[in-house]
Amino acid sequence: MDMAFYMRDPRLWEYFISLPSPVRAALLRHEVYVSSLGELQTMAEHFRHELEL
Repeated sequence: MDMAFYMRDPRLWEYFISLPSPVRAALLRHEVYVSSLGELQTMAEHFRHELEL
């Protein structure tokens, strides 16, 4: 996914931009596909843990 994907949904975008930049970068780098805010939150927590943030 690219940033434009997250920008299409105001709830996803608001959460995405609130994340620390290393987490946002990891989501973009790994091209994580999410279909809901809950999925994005789960993936973001995974990367937070992985990056020890």
